[in-house]
Amino acid sequence: PVGPASSDPHGLGRRTPPSTTVAAGDGTLPSPAALNLAGRTAIVTGASRGIGAGIATSLATAGASVALLARDRDAGEAVADRIGGPTAVVHVDVTDEASIARAVDRVRALLGPVHLLVNNAALTPSRQRQEQPGERPANTATDIPLDLWRRYLEVNVTGVLLMSRQVLPLMR
Repeated sequence: PVGPASSDPHGLGRRTPPSTTVAAGDGTLPSPAALNLAGRTAIVTGASRGIGAGIATSLATAGASVALLARDRDAGEAVADRIGGPTAVVHVDVTDEASIARAVDRVRALLGPVHLLVNNAALTPSRQRQEQPGERPANTATDIPLDLWRRYLEVNVTGVLLMSRQVLPLMR
C-alpha cells in the first residue's frame, strides 16, 4: 500500500507505506522497526539525554549494538538500561582527540567494528547557564559571552570533525 499524497507535503513525488514511516520532516523516514541493523555497531555522541538518547533507542530497536558516548556516564547508563540489548556507555570529551581515541578503542573492544556514527553531541544556550528572573537569555550575537561562543564552536563543530576523523577511516 502507498501512503496518501498528503505524506508528500513538499511535492517531491515520494510516497511511503504508512506502516514503515515515522513523523519526521516530510514523513519519509523508515521507522526503527522497518530497519534491519542486526550485526551493526553504532556510535552515538551526546547519547545520555534528549535527541541522542532517542537516536540510540531507535538504533537499538532496529537491531544495532549501540555505543552511547557521553560526558555524563550515569545518565548514559540510565539510557542503556532502558534500551537493553547490546550497549556500551563510554565517557568521551568530543573536543579532546585523546579522549575520542580512547573511547573509540573501548567501543571496538566491547562491541566490535563500527558501522555507524551519529555526531549528536552539542551544547545549547539553555543548558549552559541559568538566567536570573527578568534577565534576557545570552544567546544572541550581541549578548553571548565570547568564551561561551568559542565553547559552542569547539563542541558543536570541532567535535564533529574530531569524531569523524577518528571513526570514518574505520568504516572504509
